[in-house]
Amino acid sequence: MKTLNLKKVAVVALIAALASCGGGSGSKLPANEVLGNVPSIVHQYAQRDSVIEAEEDAAMSKLNPASEADWKKAAKIAEDFKARQKELDMQYEEALAQEQALIVGKDVPVETEDGTGYEVTGAKIVELQKSQIVVEFELKITDIAAATITGFSKPQIVVFSQEIDKNGNQIGRNSAFYIDITSKENGVTAKGKSYMQITRHDARQMVDFAKIKFVKNK
Repeated sequence: MKTLNLKKVAVVALIAALASCGGGSGSKLPANEVLGNVPSIVHQYAQRDSVIEAEEDAAMSKLNPASEADWKKAAKIAEDFKARQKELDMQYEEALAQEQALIVGKDVPVETEDGTGYEVTGAKIVELQKSQIVVEFELKITDIAAATITGFSKPQIVVFSQEIDKNGNQIGRNSAFYIDITSKENGVTAKGKSYMQITRHDARQMVDFAKIKFVKNK
C-alpha cells in the first residue's frame, strides 16, 4: 500500500510540475531561423503527451485491482485516454504538415572541416518526415586521398556530420551517410541527404540550431 501511495504522490507531482510550466497546453518555444517551429511543436507534443500519461496513471491508481466494478472503470478510463492521445497525435501531425510548407526549400548553413577531402557547397531542406528534417546537400571532392571512400565498382564517399548550435556546441551525436559517386577522382560532385531527427530530449537545444558541420572521420 505504501508503494501505491508513493506512486500517487509521484504522479501528482509530475502533473503539477507540467502544469506550472504550461504543460497542459504545451509551452511554446521560440522559432528557429532555419527549422521554423518544428522544435517547438515537438516540445509541445512531448509535454502534452506526458500530461496525458500522468493523468491516466493518476486515474488508474485510484482503482482497486481486486474490484470487478473498478475493472470496468479501468476499461472506460483507458478508452477515454486513448481517444485523447489520438486527438493529440492528429493535432501534432497537422501542425508538422503546416510547418513543412514553410520550411521546405530553406537554405541550411553548412561548414566543412579541413581534411575531409571534400567541400559541401550548399544545402536545402527538402522534406519533413514527422519530426525528422531531410536536408539535401551538394559536395565536391577536393582530395580523394583524404576522403573516406568505400566500394569498388560502385564507389561511395562516407560523410560525417554534426548539428551545431549558435554557441558552437554540438547537438546530439555524429551522423554518417554513404553517398554514391561516379568515380574516385578530384572534382567529382555528388548529392546526398542528411536526416536531422528532433526528439523530445533535444528540442530545446534545436531552437538554437545554427548549421550542419561536416567533419573528418575520427
